[in-house]
Amino acid sequence: MSYRKPVISIWEFIRTGKFGAVALGWTTEQVEQYFFAPDDKSTMHHAMEIWRYSTFELHFCEGKLFLFWCDGLPWLTRPNKRKFSLNKGLLRNYKRLSVKKCCAELERLGLDYQLFARYFDDQQAADNVQIRLAQQQVVLHFEPLDECATTLGDYRIVALGASENPNNYKTQAISKEQL
Repeated sequence: MSYRKPVISIWEFIRTGKFGAVALGWTTEQVEQYFFAPDDKSTMHHAMEIWRYSTFELHFCEGKLFLFWCDGLPWLTRPNKRKFSLNKGLLRNYKRLSVKKCCAELERLGLDYQLFARYFDDQQAADNVQIRLAQQQVVLHFEPLDECATTLGDYRIVALGASENPNNYKTQAISKEQL
């Protein structure tokens, strides 16, 4: 099977929810025609399938793509150049990308987003913070640098994805001033 070398732009992913040309709702056949063969395929239940490209995953239900997820940003920022080209954009310096910096960039681009946090028990600091771009169905996931995180500058990006249901996470909406 042959494929065209995809060009992946992190900014385009954030703006559109598409990973290259691959979009939520695509069938496994469409992805196979566009993308290179995955490193691994696994089946969960009878209708769920996960295709892994190192630490990047495509999740299918009944042959339809419903979730992109990457929690291995080092891999995503060092792709196999023979398989695809990557414009890192926002992730160029992901180790220093805080919620605060990311919000500033999204505002500069005029992108509408919401902040969400997940708290455990009686914790004062959030376990994680998410930036959700609802129109694009994109989620940027941040975790604290340490257990003393108190501001949006104390959380760093650890994952990103797109989901048909980005609100399917047990979090609560927060304002920038809340952290």
